[in-house]
Amino acid sequence: MSNDLDSLQEKIAKVRKDAEQPEVELSVPESANQGMRAASEFMGYVIAGIFLGYLADTYLGLKPVGIILMPILGLGVGVWRANQAMNNNNNKK
Repeated sequence: MSNDLDSLQEKIAKVRKDAEQPEVELSVPESANQGMRAASEFMGYVIAGIFLGYLADTYLGLKPVGIILMPILGLGVGVWRANQAMNNNNNKK
């Protein structure tokens, strides 16, 4: 009986050893981080421009002017900041 138990424990240990997978470290490349940062900054400025344009139209009575000009301003600032962020990242290399 002891022999069967030892045999069973050896088989279990072998199966557990075979089932173990090496730990794989998942990492995101640095360029993907930089791209996501630039994209999120860009989208943030555009969305902020839309929001501020809506507020200007609502509270200042500038009906179509705010919602047209502020997103364009946000787009320009977003492109400028995304370009600046990507240039800073290229200079660090």
